[in-house]
Amino acid sequence: MLPFATLNTDTEPFLIAVAAGQVTLTATVQSAATEVQVNIVSGANLVSRQCGGLPHSISGLRTWQILQAVPRLQNTSDFYTHEADSSGNAIIRAFTADGAQLWQSSGLGWIDLFGMLPDGLGGISATSVHGLPPFSYSTLSDFDGVTGAQMWSYTSSGLISGQATRQDGVKFFLEETTTGPSQFDSNLASLVALSPDTGAEVMRFPLPRGLAQTYDCNGVLIQDRNELPA
Repeated sequence: MLPFATLNTDTEPFLIAVAAGQVTLTATVQSAATEVQVNIVSGANLVSRQCGGLPHSISGLRTWQILQAVPRLQNTSDFYTHEADSSGNAIIRAFTADGAQLWQSSGLGWIDLFGMLPDGLGGISATSVHGLPPFSYSTLSDFDGVTGAQMWSYTSSGLISGQATRQDGVKFFLEETTTGPSQFDSNLASLVALSPDTGAEVMRFPLPRGLAQTYDCNGVLIQDRNELPA
């Protein structure tokens, strides 16, 4: 009996229909596996249509991130975009799976290039940077997946990086602050965790520092500071 389809196993595998019928595709990664059934139909007048997609970007804006909501709940957005103009002014847009826009949030200032992250509750969080180096500081804000309303905001006295969201929505990140008025002064670093519901700090773990020295082209020491280990 001839197969209903064959699978091309090149770098970008794809399914080739051979005859009408039903096939089951199985994907396995280590101990995890999932299956999907594919119905193959025949006919000369079949019409294909796009079930969903991202609408065109707003004029003058560039799309930097497209993120799926985690988890995807029935009454929240399915995915989010992070877009910005040439000056770095950013907006967040929320969409359903079929591409319908639900809400848009602007006036956020400059969001880190990859500063958006699903919040683990169906919404989205974003890290904005304020001020100019060496006097910059970060703000981490969380937005509701249904309305786009800001749920809470955490303002750091320094810079936020290395974000991660735990399964229960608790946010972890590296926070770097300085002992003086600018980033040229010795810095301090901590691993910080925030409540997913209120943005309140629930953990702070100070990290060890190392000594860094900067010399000019003549070998003259121009900067001597304690900083994060590499």
